[in-house]
Amino acid sequence: MATKRKKKNVKMKTGENRPKDKRLCIPPKGKEKERNDGIANAEKAKNVDASENEIIPEENKQPFGPLGILETFENIINKYRIEGNAAKELRDLFLNVLSNSSATKMNSTDDNHGPTFANVVKNLNSDGNIVGKKIPLKPGLTFIRRIQVSKKLLVEEKRNQIQQKIINSNENDQKTTPLLSPKANLPTLVVRPITEEIDTSIKMRKTLEANISPKGMEIQIMGLKPAMGNRVLVQVETPEMVTKLKDTINSHTNLQNVCKATTPQIRMPQIIIYDVEKSERPREEEELDFLNQIKLSNDIVGNMRVPYRKKGRGSLSHWVISLEPKAFRIIKDKTRLQCDFGSYRFREFVEPLRCFKCLKYGHVRSKCMQREDNCSKCLEMHNYKNCTKQNPECRNCKEYRKRIKIVIRTDHIATSEHCPVFIMERDQLIKQTNYE
Repeated sequence: MATKRKKKNVKMKTGENRPKDKRLCIPPKGKEKERNDGIANAEKAKNVDASENEIIPEENKQPFGPLGILETFENIINKYRIEGNAAKELRDLFLNVLSNSSATKMNSTDDNHGPTFANVVKNLNSDGNIVGKKIPLKPGLTFIRRIQVSKKLLVEEKRNQIQQKIINSNENDQKTTPLLSPKANLPTLVVRPITEEIDTSIKMRKTLEANISPKGMEIQIMGLKPAMGNRVLVQVETPEMVTKLKDTINSHTNLQNVCKATTPQIRMPQIIIYDVEKSERPREEEELDFLNQIKLSNDIVGNMRVPYRKKGRGSLSHWVISLEPKAFRIIKDKTRLQCDFGSYRFREFVEPLRCFKCLKYGHVRSKCMQREDNCSKCLEMHNYKNCTKQNPECRNCKEYRKRIKIVIRTDHIATSEHCPVFIMERDQLIKQTNYE
């Protein structure tokens, strides 16, 4: 036994039982050509930009991850110096196998969610380019680097697809939600109380109904709405009816000492000036001085007044200013108003009067007759901060849809500027404004 072991060891030393080299036999001329090609490839690699030799993230270098497998395969190709058609055929074969492997499936997504990594590999040729797409890649990029760039391009393509879906959905929303046409401007009469006994719009209405019969006067009443200051707005069919009803109310023995009827003033253009500093002077003096500075600095003529102010950031406030049409035409195309050595940002102010308690239009919260708050997100009565509903529903659009029998969207909050009812009220306000 010892003799046999000795002989076996001797044979291994002489190399008789060593495995044969399975590499292809390369002639001396081929070896010299291969050596020259290797030197040329090394010189090309030195000329590659630093941005092209980005470091692959560690999570992509996992042994069983897609980039880890590709890197291993590329190392084998380079180790045994396989080039030309042989390398191309091996890469094509490897890509076909990798696209169907379990390692690739773990890094893919459903077809409904955009391009997957498996599709990336299927669409790559042996040069690392996407089939059917022209990708501007520099020749120094490696095979793995080309795949990384292709993945980035597909991510951008998926992002563009999502943005296009959002644009299409918005266009469909505009098509399915028609714009509501403003109401017709009917001849209107304003009746306001002149005694403290009538402290609500409801009492004002009952007083009129108890003393005047429109039917006996041949007056067609088109509508009656409450207004601020315990007033009522009476809409009739013709201007002649307005004059007739106005004279009757003001000359009635039981009404002439209780209320007064007048025709409403035509709305003048309004602007809102942002971020006006607070002053310690009296309000009237402060407003007069500010408006005079605005007039002189911008060559504005005509009367201007401040109906009210809106709260701004900190101690700043936004001033709503009403001005004559000729003054509005001077500044309508500007974005800032000069004021001595400063300037203020402004825009046209077209915002219908609405109550943030009952969410109706035509009055403000302080004049609202409702006791509890209406939620702006749902159809229940509670503060919107306490609402637990996930999907909003506009109560104004819901009521309008039920009353007019028209299909409009209701999946938004009642205070949204994209609300169809709000847009209709705003267009109605523009229609009632005198710009001439």
